Amino acid sequence: MSAIPGGDIVDLSGTVHVPIVSAPPAGTYRVVLWVRVFNRDSASVTVTLISDEAGTVEREIDRATGLAVNGVKDFLTRDPPYVLDTPDKSLEAYMSAPPAATNPVIHVSWLDIT
Repeated sequence: MSAIPGGDIVDLSGTVHVPIVSAPPAGTYRVVLWVRVFNRDSASVTVTLISDEAGTVEREIDRATGLAVNGVKDFLTRDPPYVLDTPDKSLEAYMSAPPAATNPVIHVSWLDIT
């Protein structure tokens, strides 16, 4: 068994669903360690985190409602962690409305287990 760390920084794009953690390769479990959203916009925002399976929204995972300007929200800091266990399962995020000026940014960290 091996464990390979990974991560990314992703800009949201208003109400468009943006992949923030891609699906793992076949035979791999992608363990999401944390997801952090930072609101760089000039107004409060609502950000929703969803799981997506094969292009179909599976379920809402978490939501930050009214995240203040320069506010930070940590998602998925839980035990047990969220696991992407099939090559068609990913995490996405979107806002409830377009930004006033600047899209929020999301930082993610995961561990691939093979």
